[in-house]
Amino acid sequence: MKYLFLIATALVLSSCIKDKLENQSAILIGTWTWDHSIEYTYDDVNQVEIETVVAASDFTGIYAVEFKKQGKIAAKRDNVGVEQFRIILPIFRAGTCDLDGGYEYQINLNNSDTDSLIGCVNTDTLAMLSDFHLPLKRGSADYPYYKHVYLK
Repeated sequence: MKYLFLIATALVLSSCIKDKLENQSAILIGTWTWDHSIEYTYDDVNQVEIETVVAASDFTGIYAVEFKKQGKIAAKRDNVGVEQFRIILPIFRAGTCDLDGGYEYQINLNNSDTDSLIGCVNTDTLAMLSDFHLPLKRGSADYPYYKHVYLK
């Protein structure tokens, strides 16, 4: 009976794995408001990729994400929490993205490798290649796809 209790306790504790935002990853802590997105489409005639800036102000509502030190992320719309997830940071490394002083990240939601957010972050800008709770969505083919930019 004692061993059954220990095994059950171990399973419960291991199922709640999350990464606290500490050290360098503490840069994520706070609320990031969606500012704009860059839409990438492809012009078949000229065989060139086209970039178009899409302003967040073109949509109704204010979209944001909030990172909490305890290792959680909340999606918000109009300052109201819509959904919350535990996070794991399998990738968080300096110097590998296009933001000055930035960090490349991969965030797995609720410990799932298949449900992840990827991008770059520095002290005032969060760039995300995942369509996380936004009105813009990736196409069914390669295009369009988006880089979403959030500001702190």
